[in-house]
Amino acid sequence: MQEHTYRRLMSLPVLSAMIAVSIVSHMSRPPQPDLGIEFGDKVLHAAAYTILGLLFAAALDAWRDVGARSLALWTILFCALFGVYDEIHQSFIPNRFADVFDWMADCLGGVFAALLSGRVQAKLRGWRSKHIHATSATP
Repeated sequence: MQEHTYRRLMSLPVLSAMIAVSIVSHMSRPPQPDLGIEFGDKVLHAAAYTILGLLFAAALDAWRDVGARSLALWTILFCALFGVYDEIHQSFIPNRFADVFDWMADCLGGVFAALLSGRVQAKLRGWRSKHIHATSATP
């Protein structure tokens, strides 16, 4: 697989997740599983943004050679900013409103993703060094 193909393919999951979050945010009454705990929606926010953050970290690592610390910081920043977009977007939807506690849960998900991003980076770079660089050198 060529490097540019790999980069584009690594961008698709995070873009798909961003679209999915935007679609759910646009619903007046989005489906919400009952976790049976108080503040279950915050747990769902944190989980969704952990996944979104990990997908972002994987995509960023495919496009830029960043260190683990920079990757973690960019992941947190991305989740925080996308969370702001998400909450502002919801404020324009009937029966929805912006909630700072939802945003804080989004940021917490970004922190979880940042804590895991170094492992993701190491795994992807190991796979990439075996499969991408080896095949892109052949005609």
